[in-house]
Amino acid sequence: MEISWEKQAYLDYSKSKDWSLGDFEHMQEVGTPMTEEAVQTLLADYDLTRDGLNKILAECGYIE
Repeated sequence: MEISWEKQAYLDYSKSKDWSLGDFEHMQEVGTPMTEEAVQTLLADYDLTRDGLNKILAECGYIE
């Protein structure tokens, strides 16, 4: 999977989120980190507010 990030940048990002590769059962779960632009597209595509998105992410255990 190509994410257009250098390996060290991705490892630094993961570390900043307190994640390790051991936190993921399959490599497909790792994915590309979301940018603010991608979040805004997601909000528009699904007619969500930022609070609504955060509520969904919290319910699914992705954020606290």
